[in-house]
Amino acid sequence: MEPYVGEIRVFAGTFAPVNWLLCQGQTVSINQYQMLYSLLGTLYGGDGRTTFGIPNLSARVPVGRSNSVPPGLTQTYVMGAAGGQVQVTLTQANLPSHTHTLYASTNPATTTVPNPTVGFATASTGFNYYSTDTSTTATPAKEMISTSGYPSPQAHMNVMPSMGLIYIIATNGIYPDFN
Repeated sequence: MEPYVGEIRVFAGTFAPVNWLLCQGQTVSINQYQMLYSLLGTLYGGDGRTTFGIPNLSARVPVGRSNSVPPGLTQTYVMGAAGGQVQVTLTQANLPSHTHTLYASTNPATTTVPNPTVGFATASTGFNYYSTDTSTTATPAKEMISTSGYPSPQAHMNVMPSMGLIYIIATNGIYPDFN
């Protein structure tokens, strides 16, 4: 099956076959690939006089373009525009607002094992620290409770499960009919 000029395919090889180029954002000669240039123009780079750019799909996921904001999304995807991030740093602003209740009792403690159904209690001579009596809640001083997690925001990978393959673009083949 002969490809359309400008058609992009996923390829499991380590090279671009004859009449195909790797989609790695390189600039190529207009004279050498006139048919492909007539379709892409300088949408992906180049000076438009002697060179033009090939789409860069290295470590990228193609996304369908849109002329308006699709339902449920917050942006359009403009033809040729790149977006997204490989790493993201989460900050406190990314976390949902929430509170934690500290349960405490003035009754003597009955256990030393913390669990969701016990609260802090008055220590007895046996050094038990928790009580099943959670009828009293207390707002502790902020010094009593510290933050958890890493002390400062750190970037983490933001990549879905993936497999490395290459994208190739056809330089020869059937010229697309616009009618």
